[in-house]
Amino acid sequence: MEHKLEMYKILYGAYADEIKNLWQRSIFLGAFMVLVWSGYGALQLKAIEPKIVENLAQSVQNGETNTLVYISTSLGLCAVIIVLSWLWIAMAKGSKFVQEAHEEHIKNFDFQNDDIKNLFCDLDSYEYTKHIDSKINTKDKTLNPKLNGGLFFYGVLQPYRYSPSKINIALGWVSCLLGIVLFVAHIMSIFCTTLCLIGCIVLILGIFVVLCFSSKRLKVTLRGRGNIAKKEQE
Repeated sequence: MEHKLEMYKILYGAYADEIKNLWQRSIFLGAFMVLVWSGYGALQLKAIEPKIVENLAQSVQNGETNTLVYISTSLGLCAVIIVLSWLWIAMAKGSKFVQEAHEEHIKNFDFQNDDIKNLFCDLDSYEYTKHIDSKINTKDKTLNPKLNGGLFFYGVLQPYRYSPSKINIALGWVSCLLGIVLFVAHIMSIFCTTLCLIGCIVLILGIFVVLCFSSKRLKVTLRGRGNIAKKEQE
């Protein structure tokens, strides 16, 4: 009994350290996101004061330095926001995955195996998938052995079951989509004397439709691979 308790302490210690390290990295990345968004907001306020944003297309054609610097800096900051948002989403997904993988590892730990490698959680042996039980018409999302050719990003708010991690994932998507919309809006402002509201609406709807379609295709693909992996295990 004491041997098992000691082993559990080691396993939970590794689990706690891994989660702690992931959250520390998330905080570090979050600070950069706040800094970039603050810089972007300050830039827009500075541009409004001298009315740089008025008649941008004409100013760009005239080669005005202030306008060119404003456009270039805005586009650069939007690009950085998009990249950081994707990294934030990946970090939130990874944090939840590591948590679930370690919990599964502890639950299924083999105390009869004295190999020291048995203590370590092999993240490559876990992957999210969805099982569909046609007999009782229920869906059960669980951690399963890794699927061949697994996808890096799957769904908008994965992993499964509600958890605070989904809030971070959702914030990352909001930041990313907002960055994309602002990036395209700045490009459109170069060619339009007055920013076309209808064009922006169509653009946003187009991005939303593409994301929804991509998410649906990813779910169908991963569901099929999950069924194949399940059959292979059986």
